[in-house]
Amino acid sequence: MPHSNQLRVVLFATCVVSLLSLACESKPQDTSNSNESTAKQGDDNTKSLPDDLFVSEPIADARGVAEIKNDEAAKGDVVITGRVGGRAEPFVDGAALFILIDSKLKSCDQIHGDQCKKPWDYCCEAPESLLANTATIRVTGADGKPLQLDIKDEHGLSPLAMVTIAGTISTNKDQQLVIDAKRIYVAGESKS
Repeated sequence: MPHSNQLRVVLFATCVVSLLSLACESKPQDTSNSNESTAKQGDDNTKSLPDDLFVSEPIADARGVAEIKNDEAAKGDVVITGRVGGRAEPFVDGAALFILIDSKLKSCDQIHGDQCKKPWDYCCEAPESLLANTATIRVTGADGKPLQLDIKDEHGLSPLAMVTIAGTISTNKDQQLVIDAKRIYVAGESKS
């Protein structure tokens, strides 16, 4: 059992470092000594979400998180589906980033008798399973960096919400799958 706890700590630390590095990339540039184009680039990351980001109709041909993550040939545009979750806080404050988990995994509220207060953290899953079944979803500006605004609760996007995302794979290696969202469909109300 100690090995399992150590593995959980390593997995959690890896997720936190990955998310923080993605969020840190989105800090605005110091424009005090820069030209106008650099200032516009910095402003790009603080604007509102794109008007056409959230769609009201389902997006066809979606694949699960694990399927895309395990497909070495997966590159470019993809459609991915899953639930918001995989951590106690699947959203990053101040950045348009969240964690998506494969819908084949059971959240704690789907396990009979489980009394977990944050069932979207999937704490009953082994760390290896969480790592293999999660992806980071981000909404980026024209400069390719995450927008510096909260996306939580936008159009029903909250823990355990079932979502489908059309986007572009930014990273798919070393157990990390990062997708830049272009369209997001939220299938219904979350259970949080």
